[in-house]
Order: sequence, then structure tokens, then C-alpha cells
Amino acid sequence: MIIFPSDLTLAQIQPRLTTQVIGRELVRLHHTTSTNDVIRAAAATGRPEGLVVLAEHQTHGRGQHGRQWSDIPNQSLLCSLLLRPTHIPATHTALVINAFVAVLAQTITQVTTAPIHIKWPNDIVVMAGSQRRKLAGVLCEARIVAHQIESICIGWGVNVHAHPQHHSDSVDLARHSSAVNDWTTQPISRADILVAQLNAFDHVYQQLQYDPTAYQAHWRQLVPIVGTSVTINRHDTQISGTVTQLNDDGSIVVATANGSEVVHSGIIQFD
Repeated sequence: MIIFPSDLTLAQIQPRLTTQVIGRELVRLHHTTSTNDVIRAAAATGRPEGLVVLAEHQTHGRGQHGRQWSDIPNQSLLCSLLLRPTHIPATHTALVINAFVAVLAQTITQVTTAPIHIKWPNDIVVMAGSQRRKLAGVLCEARIVAHQIESICIGWGVNVHAHPQHHSDSVDLARHSSAVNDWTTQPISRADILVAQLNAFDHVYQQLQYDPTAYQAHWRQLVPIVGTSVTINRHDTQISGTVTQLNDDGSIVVATANGSEVVHSGIIQFD
């Protein structure tokens, strides 16, 4: 494993950004509880959109459904972004999130040699044979006031140089996670990935202001879930069946033995 101990400095990022909004203000922290905590606090004080917070380590990183996000210090991209899309209706919040996840997946695809997919709803995985190994995850928290988007906090983590071997509950992650540099022909720095991602998403974000559906086709191509057999755990219930539809709001339709059911979130397993 090749380690870049100082591959995520502001000096390596800011001069290379060509963005209009995204990342025009950058904050880099040695460690924090969660970058989304920092962004949510910034949103509450009225900070403008485009703020990006980076951390070398999170002490209480989290993923979907309150699950823990583990990281090795200085080895991952741990970031959050504040958006205030005033021209996009609240009913289209999911389209902004879908576009962000698609851009992240495409950014990773550009530097890797293996197939990259979005594992529903918001994980980026590499296909290693029949196994899906997680490279990145996205957590979004939106605040809607009077049917308008007040803020969207998007947090993401990317295993770049290495990935955690164990959760705090000692469940082995080696078979289920991987790192970007495990799949590149030349080692890539965290700054390289972040700059490419922010520049690309800024361009897409400008398009979304005029057409919130502008990136849906790209997102759909990266979520190969229709036609698959799945089991989804959510709260105290379990749903098993075949996915028949992927909706624009990110939900899926699952045909079960008792009829079709729309599922908006859950922990998915492929049968």
C-alpha cells in the first residue's frame, strides 16, 4: 500500500478548482465527530451554499440508517457539502442527491480499472467477480421549510488508500469493502479525486437549476437494480422479491409474493 501522508491540503485543491459555487469555501479539519455535523451547524447559522468541509478522521462518522462509518486516519476522503438550491422545488430534492451520487461514481470510474456501480440507494461499489465491495457511501440530510428546500447537507466518504477491516462490533469488512487505489494502474491522491469530483458536480449543479431531471439518465445507468432479486431489511420488517422499477425519487418497486411494494430505503441484500 502506498500512503500519501499530505495528499489532501488546501494548497493542493483550491488552485485547481474551476467551480462557480461548489467548494469556493473549503474548511479542512484534522478530526471531527462528523463532517455532516459541521455542515449542519454551518447551515443553521446561515452560511451560503458551496461550503465543503474535509476531515482527516471522523470519531463518530455515520452512514445510512444510523450505521457507523469507520475510517483509518489520513486514508479516506471524508467530506460534506452545503447546498441551498433555491430554484429547485422540494419535490425534486432526490434528483439533486441522485446527481451527486452519480457524479461521485463517475469520478471514481475514471480512475479505476474495474466496473463501478451504485448499490441502491447511495453506496458506490466495485464489482469483484460476483461480490460488491464498497468504495464509498453518501449520506444526505435535507431541511424542508414551507415546501421549499432550505438546505441539503451531503456527506460522503471514499476509501482511497485503505479501508477499515473491522467495525466497532468486530464484523469483518474485508470481504465487503475495498479502496480506490486497489483498482488503479497508478496510485491516485485524495486531492485528485476531490478536485475532479467538485469540478464535475459544480457543472452538473448549474444544469439542475434549470432542469432538475438533467442527470437522471446518468444516475439510472449506474444503478443496475431492476430485475434483481433482493431482500430489504427496514426497521422490524423484511421485504423479499424482484425489483421491477426504479423511480426518480430514488425509491424502488419490489414485486413480492403479496403484491408490489414501494420501498424508499432499507438495508439491501441481493439474493
